[in-house]
Amino acid sequence: MSNFEIAFVPKVSFVHWKLKENNINSQENIDVKNEVKAIEAKKNFTAFEPAILLRGGGKDFKLQLALSFSNYKATDIYYSEGLVETLNASIGISFNLKPAKK
Repeated sequence: MSNFEIAFVPKVSFVHWKLKENNINSQENIDVKNEVKAIEAKKNFTAFEPAILLRGGGKDFKLQLALSFSNYKATDIYYSEGLVETLNASIGISFNLKPAKK
C-alpha cells in the first residue's frame, strides 16, 4: 500500500552578513565593489522562505521532494542573483527505524 503526503513548510531566515575585510581595488571588479557596498549599507535582513514538501512511498520507506523559494527581493536592498539563493530544491528518503510489532 502506498502513502502520499504534502506539507507546507514555512521558514523565516534572519540574515546577518559579516565582512571581515574589503580589499577590492581593481576597476575590473566594479560589480563586486557595488555588492560589497550594498552589504555594508544593510548587513541584516529577514527573508520568508515558504516550501512545499511532497513525500510518497510505502509504510516504512518514502521518497521525499522539497522545493522552497526566498522573498529576499522584497527587502529594500538589492543583491545580485548569485549572492543570495532564491530557489532551493532537495530530494531525499525517509524510513522508519522502529521494528514492526508482531
